[in-house]
Amino acid sequence: MADLTVYRTRQPETVALAASYTEAYKAWQARVAETLTDLGFPEREPVVAGALLRYGVAGIKHQDGEMIPPGWRVTWMYDQDLLVPDRRTKAGKAAGARLEQLEMPTDPRRLLPGMPAEVRIDGHRYNPGMACRENDSALYVTWKHAPPADWVDTVIWDRVPLSEYYAVVEAEDAAQDGGEHRG
Repeated sequence: MADLTVYRTRQPETVALAASYTEAYKAWQARVAETLTDLGFPEREPVVAGALLRYGVAGIKHQDGEMIPPGWRVTWMYDQDLLVPDRRTKAGKAAGARLEQLEMPTDPRRLLPGMPAEVRIDGHRYNPGMACRENDSALYVTWKHAPPADWVDTVIWDRVPLSEYYAVVEAEDAAQDGGEHRG
């Protein structure tokens, strides 16, 4: 297995973009859970789908033997049975309108300046990992399969040796573990 390739930026706008996504994603998850509970599906996981930069709740995984509620129907999508709003009914139209309001926040990996959102190698698609570190003053992007060097803007991104990256990760983990034991 190839080693990770790691890039870092300290550009405040880029770091803030990644940090704001974490909060927006948590808020989205809370809205989805609340909406699914209101629609009669508490404690259920949504099936998320989309295209380009728009992703939202496509439906709810249908459980074997589950009764189909009024205003819903079962369809085969994404290799599974999904409950989706039946828009031929008043209840289905209302449920569909609620689900349409649950657009997922755009993953910043698709918007990071100077960094590709994905790399395709031998028919496989690879997306970067991403984490804010060093007390959220730096954004690190990790690749299992590195993008071509000319795809990365070196004005914004510095290639970081693995040893340096792992030292930052270990120091933060140690600080976090130390903080938990103090309580």
